[in-house]
Amino acid sequence: MTDTRNAGFTLIEVLVALAITALAFGLAVPAISTSLGRTASIAAEDQATTLAETLLARVGHDIPLVDGTATGQAGDLSWAMAITTWRNEGDAAQHAGVTLHRVLVTVSWPGISQMQSEQLVSLRLAPPP
Repeated sequence: MTDTRNAGFTLIEVLVALAITALAFGLAVPAISTSLGRTASIAAEDQATTLAETLLARVGHDIPLVDGTATGQAGDLSWAMAITTWRNEGDAAQHAGVTLHRVLVTVSWPGISQMQSEQLVSLRLAPPP
């Protein structure tokens, strides 16, 4: 004879399984949410770095190497560029008759809780007059 009491799950067993599943999801969802937020933050930072490097590469080509500032917008990214003459007493460049310019590019973007920014700085040699 077969015992019919062991043929299925009891209500208690089903409730315990549901409670364990709910607890596992309760712990996993915040971790996944944090991970997705960090992935978006890394992607924005990567875009900002790429934009700053592109702007630096353009200086002296289609952006004139003269003292001044410029600003712009690229999607959610805001950028500012400042070009100033680099003066360092005793610098070999001054004695060689060439001029160095300091190029500072700052890229900003909205973060989750505050504005994020990244800066790249480069020295560029001005062509002889």
